[in-house]
Amino acid sequence: MKKNKTHAGRIIVGTIFLMVGLTAPFDSGPLSDNLAAGVVALVMAYFIFPKNIRAWFLGLFHQRQPAQPQKLNADQTDFVTYELQKVDQLSATNFTNYFKLLLTKLGYAHLVVIPAVQLQATHKNLTYTFYCDISNSPFSAQDVNACLQQAAPAVGQGILVTNQMATPHAIEAAQARHYQIWDRSALAELLADSTVNVSNATLAHDLENWADF
Repeated sequence: MKKNKTHAGRIIVGTIFLMVGLTAPFDSGPLSDNLAAGVVALVMAYFIFPKNIRAWFLGLFHQRQPAQPQKLNADQTDFVTYELQKVDQLSATNFTNYFKLLLTKLGYAHLVVIPAVQLQATHKNLTYTFYCDISNSPFSAQDVNACLQQAAPAVGQGILVTNQMATPHAIEAAQARHYQIWDRSALAELLADSTVNVSNATLAHDLENWADF
């Protein structure tokens, strides 16, 4: 009972600070001061709210981020959708092999798989180390830590590749370790880019051979 009261109390107090933060810009006085007070109130509201409410706000914010426009024709859209569905069925090792083949279509060179789920490559005089992770749920900060605990030190730019969308916490955790995340949206863009100068039929056939493992 006490825990429920504490939870409800945090929601009430957090809501009060949230309303103060949202209405602060419209208060009398200098706008800069009002904005600063509003930001402070919103930050306090965020940390006062219980963990499940904070997670909901983060998820809502992530979903509302504007998607990068992609001018895909119908064939490209069908191809990307089909390939992503096939990718979801792969093991981590086969996902690495699949990603290696995709990078070759995009002009990456000197591709070396070491160990099973890591891949090194060069592109436009830059060196990359990719760590491929296959999952059935959003890519979280815990997933970032789990991957990097197993990964050998990155050569050049370290990139975590996943078939799922990355959470904001995952992006922060990766950046703190000097890694980037290429998640499902980035994978879709790479697949779309791979069809630009290559026959869709040939590309689809080649990639499908990997995806049918």
